Parts: sequence; structure tokens; C-alpha cells
Amino acid sequence: MARKTGDIGRVYRCLPEYHYRAVWEDNKTVRFCPKGEDPTPLELPPNQCEFYDVGINTKCNAMCEFCYVSAEKGGENYLGICEAWREFSKTWYRRNIAGVIATNAPVLIAIGSTGEPTIHPEFIEFLKTVRGTKVIPNYTTNGLILGYCGSDQEKIKERDNLLEATEKYCSAVAVSLGNKSIREVALRAIENLIPRDVYVVTHHIISNKESVDEFLRFRDKYGDKIYYYTLLPLAKSGRSKEEMSMEVYEYLETELLKKRLAGESIGNISFGAKFIPFVRAHGNILGASLVPEGYYSKNIILKKDKVIITPSSFDLTPIMTVKL
Repeated sequence: MARKTGDIGRVYRCLPEYHYRAVWEDNKTVRFCPKGEDPTPLELPPNQCEFYDVGINTKCNAMCEFCYVSAEKGGENYLGICEAWREFSKTWYRRNIAGVIATNAPVLIAIGSTGEPTIHPEFIEFLKTVRGTKVIPNYTTNGLILGYCGSDQEKIKERDNLLEATEKYCSAVAVSLGNKSIREVALRAIENLIPRDVYVVTHHIISNKESVDEFLRFRDKYGDKIYYYTLLPLAKSGRSKEEMSMEVYEYLETELLKKRLAGESIGNISFGAKFIPFVRAHGNILGASLVPEGYYSKNIILKKDKVIITPSSFDLTPIMTVKL
């Protein structure tokens, strides 16, 4: 089932000098190469990526110990992001050719790469603005607003407004389940999202064997109610001082192979880019799709007067700045 993509239509992106052609429709991307051309894709230029992670703040209402960007309550909300996005969108072309949109614009964005996006004062307006440029705005959240269940009327209104805007403008929402201290609220956020016309994705931090077992129990419970289960290895970055070991990956791999051998599909499990070295080291026996970090995507930090493009949300080193 397509989630709110009818206004986008079929999108064709073509950069032949990068051995790249792709068609996107109904939340699916098909990349292909015409016969006779070099089938080896090249990394797309920073300002013409298929999709972007987008940072609109460094502020967060949780202090997750594994946060790789060290977002915190005293962080900053970048202001003027709606106008900045509209200006950034003017750098792309978009042409209608026989009902197919040919463009170098991104198809979608994932908001929340440098902080908790839902606490930004312009967030709902930003979702509307992005959708108005024919780009799908998705986001990642800790779920504290979406899962609120208290009696404070202002917070109830904030939750309901966010749920309504999410269903209206977004295609998918990812809820992070790594912080045990707010797990119950995050689970309520998931329950609040599931009845809505939006794909629900969950992010699971894999740090030890216990975290693997927790993930597997969660997947057994929710099944196909979750669109994708995204696994992210604990990495030494930001506040995290530890990282997942190969031993833990081997345990995860063994448990997933057991499920496959039992006839169960594991196609709705995706591996974050930081998993690639582990998967390759074992010959990719799980058959995972391995796209190098930053190959088709980049991270952008959106500010009032400029867009800073970085390799990824793990690497915030600027590689291009677009003045607005």
C-alpha cells in the first residue's frame, strides 16, 4: 500500500555520467543500467542525491547514552528552516515528460540526523513546506511527544497535532527504541502511529546479545505491523564510548539464519551502513543489500542562510556549502 505518494507520481532520476538511472514510485526505487553501459554506479554528487538525512537542530528532550551526535536539552533549534528549504529547492530542476517527472531533486528526506526534530517550533510547518516542494518528509523520533499519555491539555494537543500532520504529510516515521528509560513512551508512540496511514519503522541499537534478544522478541510481537526493522550497531561516536563487537554480530547473524532456515522471511530487517564491515567479513551470508554509506545519500544541516552538506549523519565534516 502506498502511503501518501499520489501527488508525487512517478519520478525519473538520471545522471548518466555517474552510471545512475532510477525510477521511484509508491515508496520504491528501482535503479537500473541500460544495456551496453558500465553497470558500476559512482557516488552521486553531494547536491544531487537520491535522498538526504536532514538536521534542523542539535536539541533533544532525551539524553540517550548512545547518541552519536551528542544532542542535548541545551542544544540549538536552527530557525528559518522553512524559507531555507524553499530556497534550496530552487537549485533543482523538475520537468514533466509524458507524465513522468524527470528531476535531480531528492525523492525523500529523513529529518532528525542531529537532534530530536519534533521539538523544533517550526517542525509541522516544515513538514508542510517540504511536501509542497514535491519531496516526501519522513523523520526519526524518540517518541516522547507522539507517545504522551498524561493529562496536560497542551501536551495532548501537541501530540494530536503532530499525529495529524504526520499522517497528512509523511510517508514513514522511525521510532528509536534504544533508550530503556523512555521505552514505554516510545512503545506508546508506535501504538499511536500504527492505526495511521503512515509506515512505521523502528530503530534498534545492537550493543550486546541481550539487545539482540530484545529485538527478536519485539519483532515476534509486532510482525508486519512494522514496515521495516532497522538495526544499528552501537558505535564509538558522540556520547557512546563503546561499540558492538564481532561476537555480538555473529550471535545476531546466527539467530537470523535460524529464522530463515525455519522458512521465515527476514526481508523487513534492514542494516544500517555501519553494519557493512561486519556483514562483509562474514561473506554476506544473509544476502543483505550493501550500499556504502553516503553513496546515494548525504546529510544536510539546514540553516537560515546556508545548507551544509556532509558525508553522513555520522560524519558532519562539510563537503559542500550551498549559500541561500
